[in-house]
Amino acid sequence: MKRLTKLVFTLLAVVVLSTVSSRASETLPTVRGKDKDGWTHLVFVKPLSYSVGFGHLEQYRGGEKTISIGGKLFDMAFGAHATSSLKFKLSGKCTEFQGAYGLKTRAGGAAVFVVLADGKEVFRTGEIYGYGHTHDRGTKTPIKLDVTSVKVLELKAIAVRGGAGAWSCWGDPKVR
Repeated sequence: MKRLTKLVFTLLAVVVLSTVSSRASETLPTVRGKDKDGWTHLVFVKPLSYSVGFGHLEQYRGGEKTISIGGKLFDMAFGAHATSSLKFKLSGKCTEFQGAYGLKTRAGGAAVFVVLADGKEVFRTGEIYGYGHTHDRGTKTPIKLDVTSVKVLELKAIAVRGGAGAWSCWGDPKVR
């Protein structure tokens, strides 16, 4: 009886986990990620590909867990150690991208943030510094970009000056 009960619980866990991951892997547009204004939050879209400089990709999807980027809290965000890259397949279905960028609060290092549309650079920051620096720090004003006809959108954070501790973040990245 114990083996049968354990088997049933294991099967239920597999079904629940596969349901959750199939929802997370929907391509644009995803109903789950759209808000009342028609924005698709990229945290609900499976990236076409991603790479991180160290560790793993963190995703914050509007639950109890938040991330602080340059002292500002976000409940929908990506975090990854620079140099990092996130690519999303837009398939020409969107016209606008919006998102904040910066280093995780109390992170060290420095990074440059870049947005590419179909491989062409459409946005680049100067060096953004982390905790302990007196240069350009913190969360920057959210950017708004025209992504009309863009097939692939790439969000990059490039580690500079050694990059040690450059935990780069994209706060509330979204398209519509």
